[in-house]
Amino acid sequence: MHDAGPPPDPSDLSPEERAVVPEDTPLRRLLEDRRVRLALIIGFPLVVSVLAAVAILAQSFGIARSVVIDGPTTLAPGATSAVRLSYDEMDDYGLPHEIPLQRVRFELCLPDAGAAAGAVPAGRVRQDAQGRSCIVLGERPVPNRGHDVELALEVPPVPEGRHPVRVELQAGEERVAYEFPALVTHAPQEPLSRDNGHAAPRPLGHSGVTVDLVPSGGGVLRGAASELLLRARGPDGFPFSGSLWLLGIGELAESGLPEVVTTDAAGLASLPLRAETFEYRLAVSTVPYPPMDPLEAEVGLLPENVLDRAALFEVGYQPILGRLAPGLPGATAGDRPFLQAGEPLAVAFADGSAPRAPLQAELWREGRLSGLAAWPAEAPAAQFAVAVPPGLSFVQVHRTAAAEDGVVGRHVWGGTEAGPSVAELRALLAALDWPAGDQAWVSGVRRGLDELDEAARDRLGRYLLGRRDAIWYPAGVLFDSRPADRARVTSVREGIKTGMAWAIGGVGLVLLAGAALLGVATARQRRRQRSLGDVVRSTSRLDGEAPVSIYDRAPWWVQHAVLLRMAVVFVILALALGAIALLVWGMKQTYW
Repeated sequence: MHDAGPPPDPSDLSPEERAVVPEDTPLRRLLEDRRVRLALIIGFPLVVSVLAAVAILAQSFGIARSVVIDGPTTLAPGATSAVRLSYDEMDDYGLPHEIPLQRVRFELCLPDAGAAAGAVPAGRVRQDAQGRSCIVLGERPVPNRGHDVELALEVPPVPEGRHPVRVELQAGEERVAYEFPALVTHAPQEPLSRDNGHAAPRPLGHSGVTVDLVPSGGGVLRGAASELLLRARGPDGFPFSGSLWLLGIGELAESGLPEVVTTDAAGLASLPLRAETFEYRLAVSTVPYPPMDPLEAEVGLLPENVLDRAALFEVGYQPILGRLAPGLPGATAGDRPFLQAGEPLAVAFADGSAPRAPLQAELWREGRLSGLAAWPAEAPAAQFAVAVPPGLSFVQVHRTAAAEDGVVGRHVWGGTEAGPSVAELRALLAALDWPAGDQAWVSGVRRGLDELDEAARDRLGRYLLGRRDAIWYPAGVLFDSRPADRARVTSVREGIKTGMAWAIGGVGLVLLAGAALLGVATARQRRRQRSLGDVVRSTSRLDGEAPVSIYDRAPWWVQHAVLLRMAVVFVILALALGAIALLVWGMKQTYW
């Protein structure tokens, strides 16, 4: 490329020639430089494209890695709690990308450096940079490099209140730490009622016999074989041993109910049934039912000579995932709700089926979540990492996304020996809270425990455990970093987009300034031409020629068409960039 060369000397030019030759200015020399023009032609679209691309990419700027800790919403001092930690990378549209975990560590920090002295071993305490005593609650490696992990937290006997909890994660090549306040309190979590297969005690007319129903296996499962346990008490409140006649109302009549059952020395009997509906109505009587009209039996109209000896029970129903069978891992003995404390614990479905979708199994004790286990899809059972605790515990299974949809739970007993032995049944009777109306029955059962055979003891144990199976514990979220992560990254993203909007708008302002500069240059050239035209006209009059200048032969906008075109192009580009800047700035207003 070659420059245009030095401009001619204005002193050697006539007034007409000086009007034609452009004024020598730095801007004129810059615009006439072919390298500058080439840079403008290539660089301007490139700069605008880069700014627009950065603004668009900022719209899909991803959210940094986030952690969610599911489990109890509070921690109990001096007790063990279980949590489930999930670590994901969330993209801009809320879709998780699993990040493998390698190690997890939980700490509870106390403000006083000596607050943990004597409460926990010295090996579990460290001093952080802020002078706090940080106590290790739990730490474990993740050998399978999964993105979520169950962890038991051993909370020391610290004062109640809100204390900062710190979680450190090693995921891939990154080390991430989060800190959040957690409430430490002795208050247990209260369960919610969930009625399935239970029927409150009702007197059978004027016979003096009172009957109640309890499901076995966690509840009545529609379309499958289930079992109800019937308990009968006599007029004195002690166990009633004798025959009771049953009548299924509606479709329950076709569910396989026996016509008569005989209660054992504890006043218990088993009722097998296969229910197909959501409404269960059962009539129980101390006398046989006479032949009845099918329509009357269908709607539950009992004969008059039976009404004073019978009662109609409405058996509650709510959907469950299946009938649970707790027991030892890999055991083939089936349903074993009586286990030895310290043994491993697993839970499966009683019919041997496997879930189609992943489930979550939880072990609750005294209102505290003490164990968590993942139940993968198509897996035969879920095994807990914690052992069976002594005493009464509650196992519940539900879908990971909706605990209230189809949750099922059962109580299990951890004793000194496995099985419902006489000693374990006595211990279980003593561990349960009994209302005043049940005291006589409990007393009668205790006296007759030695006379019960193995089947009767098993039935009694299942009844005692099943009395409170119609509950469930809603597990909460101890910590969720996603809202804070979303807010932080949203701020970064909006800052980038706002900066790009200002940058694009700035380029537009530069173009407007260029258009204004061209306008000024055009006006100056116009004034210069007028001045030279006046000189030409004066000279022509002196020479006797026509007082007409060449600048009077064409309109001024024709004479300055090049500069005007450039100014118009600059204005159009500036307006277009202004619209793009407004569009980019408006993206941050309507994203979330």
